[in-house]
Parts: sequence; C-alpha cells; structure tokens
Amino acid sequence: GGYEAGYVEGKDAGSIVVAAPRVALDGDIDASTVAGIHQRLPATTVAANALYRPCNQMPLSGQLTLGLTGQNISDLPNSLLPDVRIADGLVLPTLKNADGTPFDPLEDPLPVDWDFVGLRPGLIESSGASRVNILANGTVTLASDVALTLPGDGSLAIAAGAVDIEGDVTAVSGTLTAVARPTVQLTPASGLSTLVLGENAQLDFAGTWTNDTPVPGAVSGQDAVLIDGGAVTLTAQGGGTLDLRAGSLIDVSA
Repeated sequence: GGYEAGYVEGKDAGSIVVAAPRVALDGDIDASTVAGIHQRLPATTVAANALYRPCNQMPLSGQLTLGLTGQNISDLPNSLLPDVRIADGLVLPTLKNADGTPFDPLEDPLPVDWDFVGLRPGLIESSGASRVNILANGTVTLASDVALTLPGDGSLAIAAGAVDIEGDVTAVSGTLTAVARPTVQLTPASGLSTLVLGENAQLDFAGTWTNDTPVPGAVSGQDAVLIDGGAVTLTAQGGGTLDLRAGSLIDVSA
C-alpha cells in the first residue's frame, strides 16, 4: 500500500430565496464552499441513489434566488419582485422620505416611490454563489458599466417581463438563460416583453485550458478543469421581441 496525506473534500452549499414586493440587498451573503485538491471536474447531477457527488467533482457553491416561481394571477406569472437593477452601489443610502429627509429603515415607513430591487454585482461575487436566479414581474436590467463575474461552471437564470443586458457577464464554462415573458406587471397587451442584448454587451461563457505541468517535475495542477464551452439561451415569449444588437458578443467556445 501507499501513504496519502490527509486532504479536504468540500460539499455542496445550500440555497437562499428572497421574495417580496420591495427588497433592499445592502448586506452580505455567504454562499461559498471549499474545493479539495482532488475536486477538479465540473459538477453533474447527483444520482438518485447516491448521497454525495463523486469525490473528483467540484462542490456546488450556494444558490441565490430572487423572486417566486409557480405563482400565477390570471395565468400570468407573479414573481412578487418589480424591476431589478443589477448595478453598483447601495440602495438604502439613496432613499428619501416624502419630505426629502434621509430614509431611516429602523424608524420610517418604506418610501412609496421605491419601486425597484437593487442587486450589486459585488454582493454576488463576494458571496461565492455560483447559481443565481432572478425572477421579476418588471424589467431586469444589467447596466452598461457593470461587469458581473460568476464562479467557474456558474449559472445565471433570468425570467422577467423584460430583460435588458447592456454590460458584461462572465462565467468560465458557465450557463446563462434569460427569458422575457408577459407577467402580471408587463401584460401581453403592453407589448413590452422584450429581451435586449445591448451593442456593448459581452456574454463570455467560454471554456479555458488548464496547465497541469507548468514546470517539468512540478506538482500536478489543482485548478478546476473547465475546458468545455458553456451555454447561452436567450428567449422572448408571448409575442415579445428578441433584439441582439450589432456589436454585442456571445462567446461559448471551448
């Protein structure tokens, strides 16, 4: 037999669901996990008769879900969340009371004109969450000056009345699914269920190479093996418009 030193084997993280008509996400979330030196391959679905995934697969980081699924009013999705803006900066310091004084979340009622959910890229990136789901009745917007980076093999799923991606989203060998569909807020009659990929937007879900022997005789590499290209699916339902503007880029190469 042979001797093998002890090592860490990380396990999948859990999930967090946040759903309300008005949400301030100015705090922090920890959805991280730990990958051991032998856990290098992309995670797959755990078999029904297995307690854990194979020991050579990366553990899944946490899942962050904003909005509800499976809730309908008059056969139209109702995710509770209004518009969602993916942009830098905290929300609470920008809110004002009706008289113009700064909003105090401990004392003051919610401002009536606060009609969006602000989601900081830094919140997602610092949390370690690799699976992010956003469901909204209004429009989900990723601003042109925003670059959102998810962990390798990560996923971003958006389902909203409308989707406007103007900035960059990156996840090595990852997955993006964005769906614009009529909702209780943006009904079929409104004609506003559009999905736009802006002229400067870049969706980079390409695979990458891993150099296991950077120097002859060196210890084998321990980085994740994410060679395959990812997947990007953009859909406009219910007669909506899919607008992929000139200059936008989608990269799912291996």
